[in-house]
Amino acid sequence: MRLPMGNNSYIFPGVGLAVVICRIRHIPEELFYIAAKTLSDLVTEEDLAIGLVYPSLEKIHDVSRSIAVSLAEYAYEHNLAALYPKPDNLDQFIKSNQYTANYQDVLPSKWDWPKLN
Repeated sequence: MRLPMGNNSYIFPGVGLAVVICRIRHIPEELFYIAAKTLSDLVTEEDLAIGLVYPSLEKIHDVSRSIAVSLAEYAYEHNLAALYPKPDNLDQFIKSNQYTANYQDVLPSKWDWPKLN
C-alpha cells in the first residue's frame, strides 16, 4: 500500500504518542521537524528501491514509537515534558504504554452449524 500523505499516517501518530505518554504541554514547531527527520531516517534503501518514500505501513507501530522516542528525548532536554521522573529507558517506557490492537480471537475458527430437522 502506498500512502500519499506522511503527516496523517506517520507524523501525527508519533507526535500524539509522545505528547500523551510524556505529558508534553507545549508543542513547538521543532517537534514536527524532529518527527519528519526521524521518519526520513527510518526509510531504508530497500524502501527506496521499490519506490517508497515512507517506511512500509506494516511497520507503523515501530515507526510511531521511534518518532515518539525522538520527541520525548527532545522534550526532556528542553523541559517540555511534565512526566517526572524521566523514565530510564524511553523506548521501553513508550513501548510498554503504546496501544496495540491485537485481540485474542473470541470466536472459534470453525463454526459447526447445528443440524436442522
